[in-house]
Order: sequence, then structure tokens, then C-alpha cells
Amino acid sequence: MKKLITLSILSFVVCHLSFAQYPIGYVYTTWNDPARSRDVTCWIYYPGVAAGQNQSVATGEFPVIVFGHGFVMGYDVYSNIWNALVPKGYIVVLPTTESGFSPVHANFGGDIAFLAAKMQSEGASNSSPFYQRVAPKSGVMGHSMGGGSSFLAAENNTSITTMVTLAAAETNPSSTTAAANITIPALTIAGQDDCVAAPATNALQMHTALASTCKTYISINNGSHCFFAENNFNCNFGEGTCNPVPDIDRADQQDAAADMFTLWFNHWLKDDCQAWEDLQDSLAVSPRITSQQSCSQPTPIIGMNGMYLEATPPGTYYQWYYEGNEIPGANGQLHQPDQPGNYTVGVNYETNCLELSAPYPYNVTGIAATAAEQITVQPTFADEVIQINRTSGKEKIDIRIFDTAGKLMLQSATVNQQTLINISSLSAGLYFINFTTENGINHLQKIVKR
Repeated sequence: MKKLITLSILSFVVCHLSFAQYPIGYVYTTWNDPARSRDVTCWIYYPGVAAGQNQSVATGEFPVIVFGHGFVMGYDVYSNIWNALVPKGYIVVLPTTESGFSPVHANFGGDIAFLAAKMQSEGASNSSPFYQRVAPKSGVMGHSMGGGSSFLAAENNTSITTMVTLAAAETNPSSTTAAANITIPALTIAGQDDCVAAPATNALQMHTALASTCKTYISINNGSHCFFAENNFNCNFGEGTCNPVPDIDRADQQDAAADMFTLWFNHWLKDDCQAWEDLQDSLAVSPRITSQQSCSQPTPIIGMNGMYLEATPPGTYYQWYYEGNEIPGANGQLHQPDQPGNYTVGVNYETNCLELSAPYPYNVTGIAATAAEQITVQPTFADEVIQINRTSGKEKIDIRIFDTAGKLMLQSATVNQQTLINISSLSAGLYFINFTTENGINHLQKIVKR
């Protein structure tokens, strides 16, 4: 699989947090949402200096995860959730609202969103026990009705970093409709044999509708609806007529789900790139699940742009390396090499981890020797044909055209001073043309197919 790298300082912080195991403190509170004139009650489980109610919060900054309960299921049947996350350095907030037989889904989604924002303000308030204990990134999570309501909470909400749902159930207003307005990274987990909220018309439908550029769907083999929580009469009653009966142990299903959502949260809320790589390995080899994923993560390509090395396609952050060693301050898409040897670049794309390119052999002598030859492309905004113009035709050049994801679209070669290339088969958009000479020298140009 692709090699992922990250900054050394960030790695130290991630490793420190990943291995820490915190006692679980907890507190019950009521906050008022003035925008809705509504009181929101909740339990908060957090890393404490000791285990127990009203203990002081441990030193550090911890990401917040707001968890929504299922239909007529109390917050207390989700001890498996806070026991999986709090010792690893997360604050888990569980609203107790809308727990009756006539819940208002819009209110519950609003409560989840409100608590995520409220915890951020608590972290900034010197009168709060959570002052300077709340990390800037927050997630929402939920089971069944709470899963569907998490979609309502995340819709058009830029303050929430990521979301995870367990056996999400359709809501009113529609969580599937809300999914189309959600662009944050999303993990949707369902049980294969869930007959309460059948995945095909619930969780999978919501996953498909998501507008997220990074989204993952996981189906736990033989998984049920209720086993995402602890034993609960109301959920068991609803699942009592299921056929087939889920052929899985509750602890096994909870363990499979926790393995996945913990890695997901570690990556998106703690910038842990190793967690992302571990998740990809689990998706590929775990016998307990099937999955599908759509995340844009191209492999960067290095080419020459004049006298500069250029990384394509463009990303949001760059780190250049010489002979495997980081070049301090070399953090742009372009880098001017100062000595011959192998250069690589790590580029930050969708997953917030640096994706590493293949080594690029830079030859100072070769560049100087070919500097007299100019290669141009006309027109740079083209409909069907482009013309390659060279000031010399003494050696063969290979011509490769890549899309912005780094996929090779067309390939050719020429020794002529003028060469026509038909690009009518390409879709409209930006493309990169890489010219490689016989002695390995590269030159990069851009065109736009109209």
C-alpha cells in the first residue's frame, strides 16, 4: 500500500496520546441552548486524574465526541463506547434528550450539534472544569436513531471534523437527504444481518448519499442492530423477530466496531497517520468485515518545471527530501535543487497525511546540457489537438500526459521538432505533460482541455 509519513513533532504527540490510558471521570450537567430556548441534559465521560464522578480532568487537550443514543435506549447502554474511547484520550458526551417513544429527530440532531459547539466554548472558558482541556477538533457519533440524527447534526456544520455512525436509522427529516450536504470525512458501520434498520435502506443509503470526499462503509459480518450497544430490553424486543438470527457474539461485534472507529478517530481527530495506515490494512485483511471506501489520495509525481522540481497533482502541504533526508523549509509545490541526487516529496492530500512520491534522480550536468533546447506546447487551452515544438530534434523524448490525480492518460514519443498529439479522448479539465529525454531529464508543462 502507499507509504504515509508525517512530521516528527506531530508523531511524538500522537505516540504520547496513543499509549496513554486515562481513568474515566464523569459528570452530569444541563446546558441551555439560547438559539432554541432549549435545555440540553447530558453525561460527560472524560480522561480524569482519577476514576469517578466529578473528578478533575486530566492534564492535556482531548478531542470531543458527541454520541447520540438509539430509539428508547438510554445513554447508559453505551458504556462500551466510552470505555473504548475515554481511556485513549477522548471526551465522550452523551445527550439524554429525546429518549421517549415520540422523539423529535430534528431536536436530537440539534442537541448533538449544540453539545459539540458547547464543549468547544467550555474549553475556552476559564470558569469551566474543561478549561484548556478540549482539543480544537470534534466528532459526532450515534447508534440507530442517534446515528441518523448525527447526519442531521453534521449537515452544513463546519465546526465538526468527522462523524461515525453505528447502524444508522433513517430519520424525519431525512438523514439520507442531509447526507448530501455533508462533506466531512465519514465512517458508516452497519451489521450485515440488521433487520431493525436494514443497511440497504438505511446506513448504506446514507453512505452513498454523502458528499464527503473521504467516506468509508463497513459491514460487520453477521452483525446485528442491537449488539452495537450493551444489553437493552427495548432494542432486543425490536430485534426479536429477526430472520436470520444474527450469528455473532455481542462482545465480538463491539470489538470489531471499536477497532475500526478508534483508528478512524485517532486519524481524523488526533492527526495519527499510522492509524490511517493501520485502518487501511484492517479494511484489506480483516475476516470480520467487508468494506468500501472512497478517499481521494493520489501518488505525487515529480517533474521539471524550468529549473525547478515540481510536485503534481497539487496538494495542501509539501515536504521535500534529499536522499531520504528532510530538507528544512522546503514546503512548496516547487523546489529548486542545489545538488545532484535523488529527491522525493511528501504531499498532503485528502487524508491529512503526507503521501510520498517515487525518488526523482536530478542530474545537474544533464539539465545544463539540455537548457538550450526549449519545449513548448501550443495551444495551452486546447480542444482536440496540441502541438509539441522543440528547438532541437537530436534525441527522442517520451511524452506522457497525466490527469490531476496522477493517472497516466496518454503516452507517446518523438524525435521530431514538431509533433501533433490528439487529445480529443480526454475529458475537459487540467492536465500535466511530462517530457523525458533519453538521458532521463524531465520537463513539465500544463494544458487545459476544453
